[in-house]
Amino acid sequence: MNNVLDRNNDYIKRISKLCLFDDDFMNIVFQNDKCVKLLLDIILDTDIRISDINIQHQLDNIKGRTVIMDMYIIDEKGRYINVEIQRDDSQAIAKRAGYHESLLKTNITSKQTKWKDISETYVIFITENDVLLGGLPIYHIEKRIEENGERFEDGAHIIYVNGRNEEDTRLGRLMHDMRCTEVEDMYYEELREEARYYKEDEGGIEKMCKLFDEVREMGKEEGKHEGIELTRIASIQNLMKSMNWSIEEAMKALMIPLEEQEHFIHFIH
Repeated sequence: MNNVLDRNNDYIKRISKLCLFDDDFMNIVFQNDKCVKLLLDIILDTDIRISDINIQHQLDNIKGRTVIMDMYIIDEKGRYINVEIQRDDSQAIAKRAGYHESLLKTNITSKQTKWKDISETYVIFITENDVLLGGLPIYHIEKRIEENGERFEDGAHIIYVNGRNEEDTRLGRLMHDMRCTEVEDMYYEELREEARYYKEDEGGIEKMCKLFDEVREMGKEEGKHEGIELTRIASIQNLMKSMNWSIEEAMKALMIPLEEQEHFIHFIH
């Protein structure tokens, strides 16, 4: 019994320190459609009408790297929006944003789709640090023709949002709330009330503890590998770092069955 209490007390301490740049907390808070709408309304500076939201949505590439998107959103105008919240600068480089853009286009386009009817796409990276190092609160990346500077209208938009922005603006206050660990210090009611539920309400805390248990058990169960001290997760990460491999290459080297790989992609992402 004491072990259970100790475990829960440890979880509660961890929950109190979470902010929206932490994967587990971000994933559960943004299951609330109102929180997603607030995020997009501020970043895109418009009133977004959302048709569909998927959290941790997988897009497959049969010839290359699979991507699990933090948020995959379709609005009423038929635009496809991918939001990525990144604490690790190395996971938010320009090439990754470009890859997400291309994979998004590929997966939403069928053989019957006419070129003019391909949907607009937005890839939005919200980064804890100023990854692009320009000192700007937000960066809109659009393709242009070098010779005359005119826009090249391919319907693809990439946006980087600087999580270090502390300006007294709607976007600055949103970034403050993303970094905030204290519920009472948050500006936006939608985020504040959702964060309060998971940090202070008994039912929300129970859900967070259950989530931590699931992650912990997955690490234990999937980590059993014939007496090897490192868990499979640690082994995958070690190969990725030491060999500069993708997660798929590392899992192939460890002979992890295909049916189990999605779990590791979700955990390590």
